[in-house]
Amino acid sequence: MRVVASRWLAFGAFFLLSHPVAAAEPAQEPEKLPAPRKAVSEAPPLPAEVLLPPPPVSRYEVWQARGVDARGYFRPRVIYSPHVPYYYYNGKPYWFTTVYPRAVMPFVVD
Repeated sequence: MRVVASRWLAFGAFFLLSHPVAAAEPAQEPEKLPAPRKAVSEAPPLPAEVLLPPPPVSRYEVWQARGVDARGYFRPRVIYSPHVPYYYYNGKPYWFTTVYPRAVMPFVVD
Protein backbone atom coordinates (compact mmCIF):
# COMPACT_ATOMS: atom_id res chain seq x y z
CA MET A 1 0.00 0.00 0.00
CA ARG A 2 2.86 2.34 0.81
CA VAL A 3 4.49 1.65 -2.54
CA VAL A 4 1.34 2.68 -4.40
CA ALA A 5 0.88 5.82 -2.30
CA SER A 6 4.48 6.87 -2.83
CA ARG A 7 4.12 6.41 -6.59
CA TRP A 8 1.03 8.62 -6.59
CA LEU A 9 2.87 11.26 -4.63
CA ALA A 10 5.82 11.11 -7.02
CA PHE A 11 3.47 11.39 -10.01
CA GLY A 12 1.66 14.36 -8.46
CA ALA A 13 4.89 16.16 -7.66
CA PHE A 14 6.22 15.56 -11.19
CA PHE A 15 2.94 16.80 -12.69
CA LEU A 16 2.86 19.97 -10.61
CA LEU A 17 6.52 20.81 -11.12
CA SER A 18 6.69 20.06 -14.83
CA HIS A 19 4.16 22.72 -15.84
CA PRO A 20 5.48 26.25 -15.64
CA VAL A 21 3.31 28.75 -13.87
CA ALA A 22 3.04 32.07 -15.72
CA ALA A 23 3.05 35.31 -13.83
CA ALA A 24 -0.28 37.08 -13.74
CA GLU A 25 -0.49 39.91 -16.30
CA PRO A 26 -1.61 43.29 -15.09
CA ALA A 27 -5.29 43.94 -15.52
CA GLN A 28 -6.02 45.84 -18.71
CA GLU A 29 -8.90 48.18 -19.27
CA PRO A 30 -11.57 46.42 -21.34
CA GLU A 31 -12.21 47.72 -24.85
CA LYS A 32 -15.07 50.13 -25.12
CA LEU A 33 -17.79 49.43 -27.65
CA PRO A 34 -18.84 52.15 -30.07
CA ALA A 35 -22.00 54.10 -29.25
CA PRO A 36 -25.20 52.49 -30.48
CA ARG A 37 -26.81 53.92 -33.60
CA LYS A 38 -30.22 53.55 -35.18
CA ALA A 39 -30.66 50.81 -37.73
CA VAL A 40 -31.89 51.98 -41.10
CA SER A 41 -34.03 49.51 -43.00
CA GLU A 42 -34.69 50.31 -46.64
CA ALA A 43 -37.39 47.73 -47.31
CA PRO A 44 -39.85 46.07 -44.96
CA PRO A 45 -39.31 42.36 -44.42
CA LEU A 46 -41.18 40.06 -46.79
CA PRO A 47 -44.05 38.03 -45.35
CA ALA A 48 -43.41 34.33 -45.06
CA GLU A 49 -45.30 32.13 -47.51
CA VAL A 50 -47.27 29.26 -46.13
CA LEU A 51 -47.35 26.33 -48.52
CA LEU A 52 -50.33 24.11 -48.02
CA PRO A 53 -50.05 20.41 -48.82
CA PRO A 54 -51.70 19.34 -52.06
CA PRO A 55 -55.15 17.81 -51.78
CA PRO A 56 -55.22 14.03 -51.54
CA VAL A 57 -55.58 12.20 -54.84
CA SER A 58 -58.12 9.45 -55.06
CA ARG A 59 -57.02 5.99 -56.14
CA TYR A 60 -59.82 6.06 -58.70
CA GLU A 61 -58.45 9.21 -60.34
CA VAL A 62 -56.53 7.09 -62.86
CA TRP A 63 -59.77 5.89 -64.36
CA GLN A 64 -60.85 9.42 -65.30
CA ALA A 65 -58.64 9.17 -68.38
CA ARG A 66 -60.24 5.87 -69.44
CA GLY A 67 -63.56 5.16 -71.04
CA VAL A 68 -65.41 2.01 -72.06
CA ASP A 69 -65.61 1.29 -75.79
CA ALA A 70 -68.40 -0.51 -77.68
CA ARG A 71 -66.94 -3.94 -76.82
CA GLY A 72 -66.72 -3.20 -73.09
CA TYR A 73 -62.96 -2.70 -72.91
CA PHE A 74 -61.25 0.29 -71.31
CA ARG A 75 -59.67 2.62 -73.86
CA PRO A 76 -58.00 6.03 -73.50
CA ARG A 77 -60.73 8.67 -73.37
CA VAL A 78 -61.00 10.99 -76.37
CA ILE A 79 -62.50 14.46 -76.02
CA TYR A 80 -64.61 15.37 -79.03
CA SER A 81 -64.01 19.06 -79.72
CA PRO A 82 -65.10 21.17 -82.71
CA HIS A 83 -61.52 21.81 -83.83
CA VAL A 84 -59.56 18.59 -83.33
CA PRO A 85 -60.51 15.66 -81.08
CA TYR A 86 -57.77 14.88 -78.56
CA TYR A 87 -56.78 12.36 -75.89
CA TYR A 88 -57.81 13.42 -72.40
CA TYR A 89 -54.70 12.13 -70.59
CA ASN A 90 -52.00 13.84 -72.68
CA GLY A 91 -53.72 16.26 -75.08
CA LYS A 92 -52.34 14.73 -78.30
CA PRO A 93 -54.74 14.93 -81.24
CA TYR A 94 -56.89 11.94 -82.16
CA TRP A 95 -57.09 11.87 -85.95
CA PHE A 96 -59.19 8.73 -86.32
CA THR A 97 -62.68 10.14 -85.71
CA THR A 98 -63.52 9.85 -89.39
CA VAL A 99 -62.00 6.36 -89.70
CA TYR A 100 -63.37 4.95 -86.41
CA PRO A 101 -66.48 7.00 -85.63
CA ARG A 102 -67.77 4.46 -83.09
CA ALA A 103 -64.54 4.64 -81.06
CA VAL A 104 -65.46 8.13 -79.86
CA MET A 105 -68.52 8.89 -77.76
CA PRO A 106 -69.85 12.26 -78.99
CA PHE A 107 -70.93 13.45 -75.55
CA VAL A 108 -68.85 15.00 -72.80
CA VAL A 109 -69.91 13.09 -69.67
CA ASP A 110 -70.44 9.33 -69.35
